[in-house]
Amino acid sequence: MILYIGLTVFVCCTALLIKENCIKGTKQWALNKTARGFIVFLLFMLSACRMAVGNDYWVYKINFDVIDSPEAYTIAYEHGFKFVVLAMRFIFGKDCYRLIFALFAFVTILFFVKALEWQSEWFALSLFLVMTNGFYFSSFNSIRYYLVFAIALYSIRFVFEGRYTEFLFTIALAATMHKTVLVVIPAFLICKLKWKKPFILLLTLFSASLVFCRGLYRRIIFLFYPFYEGNAFDNYEISYANVLKAAAVIGFCLLFYKSSIRDNEKHAFYFKLNVLAFIVYTCCYFIPEYTRIGYYFSASHVFLLPGILAGIKDRKKKIFWSAVIIAAYGAYFVFFLKSCYNNDIRLLPYYSWVFPF
Repeated sequence: MILYIGLTVFVCCTALLIKENCIKGTKQWALNKTARGFIVFLLFMLSACRMAVGNDYWVYKINFDVIDSPEAYTIAYEHGFKFVVLAMRFIFGKDCYRLIFALFAFVTILFFVKALEWQSEWFALSLFLVMTNGFYFSSFNSIRYYLVFAIALYSIRFVFEGRYTEFLFTIALAATMHKTVLVVIPAFLICKLKWKKPFILLLTLFSASLVFCRGLYRRIIFLFYPFYEGNAFDNYEISYANVLKAAAVIGFCLLFYKSSIRDNEKHAFYFKLNVLAFIVYTCCYFIPEYTRIGYYFSASHVFLLPGILAGIKDRKKKIFWSAVIIAAYGAYFVFFLKSCYNNDIRLLPYYSWVFPF
């Protein structure tokens, strides 16, 4: 736990060297590049050098060995992921599972940092939120999901810039690794629109249908994911932590809605995504691993909260609310780290094949 806390503090302090909106070619621009590169390096090294960290670490290793065997049809991985694994095993040998983990760690972290670089109005605080939410550490598990999760965050820039062909291509490519990412296509496009009263009414009715027509939705879902029906993830368990976090984010945003969200296209987009996340967390608990869908939406608050705080003109108010958010997410981080010892997560204790400890 000390290692994870220490890394979080160190990379966030490094991120304080980064200044937004600097001119290309200046000393500050070079410092920004260097600091971001150093952050990527540190996060990559911890992830790439792990050994048996994550409850699915050995599951992936076993599946890597099966992926080019006659039993490969038993593995429910997307074709893009299988292709990368097969290519790595062909180039580096059959026992290159550490290199495979390292490759996915590097690409995932790179997309996380690039997403913050392009979209955050306060890089250091956004990085702090990524770390304390557990997004980075959770990428030690479910490597396919967190890769496309990072890509989805990065792809938001294409939506803002109206580069929809690139957005669709990026998400389609990511879907070859984990097809759940396809949900962001309608969600991001819907949140790009202005929500008027008729749409809000439809969204309310849809939310109600999730509560009262659960059986219908489950039948539709299990047509595409039959292996989830009745398994350990099909447990109707509500994630109260995510419900409270989404509600708190929305509540904070409402305090600054007129000044920071109503007339700000980006902030409004992020706010709408968090509204969708709240709906998912409260109404979709009957869907196995529904929190993964919610993460695609709620993660946008790593841009939204720093953006709102950066725009507060009253210095005392800015310091107060920044301290509140940092304290709240610091407390959540401790809660998250304690859960990392659970057998169904196993992100702690940390072991490395380089320095066993």
